[in-house]
Amino acid sequence: MPVRRVYIETHSSEGAVMRAKRSIDRQIGIDADERVISAWRGCKRRCEFVPGDAVTFLAFPLRAGREGPSEVPWTNFSADIPLHKSARAGADFRERGRSKRQVATMRRKVERMIAPEGSKFVDWLARQYPEQVRRYAEEVA
Repeated sequence: MPVRRVYIETHSSEGAVMRAKRSIDRQIGIDADERVISAWRGCKRRCEFVPGDAVTFLAFPLRAGREGPSEVPWTNFSADIPLHKSARAGADFRERGRSKRQVATMRRKVERMIAPEGSKFVDWLARQYPEQVRRYAEEVA
């Protein structure tokens, strides 16, 4: 998970993510169940808990010192930051499976290319996706 100053966990309940992640400047848990909020009040971690509906809370601009709405819950990170592993890309199990099969097929095709074809393909790839190729080259260097 990218490092942020603010982490908002909607539907906190047992706060599985908030308990497991490294503590940051501001952690906010939202839950409609007052019993959940009461249970978390005794938490020794630096956390704020907001009783109520997460959608309503998130519909309003964040107040003093909090990051903007584009940086909260469903994606509390910039979309251009590469996430952990692309294996988790996809809306559901089937989409991830289809994506995995497509990548495996592409990989087999690229591995079977003869040298001139492979060189042309790599050149095209570098022109089409220069930033990704540069990052990959830095990682393997």
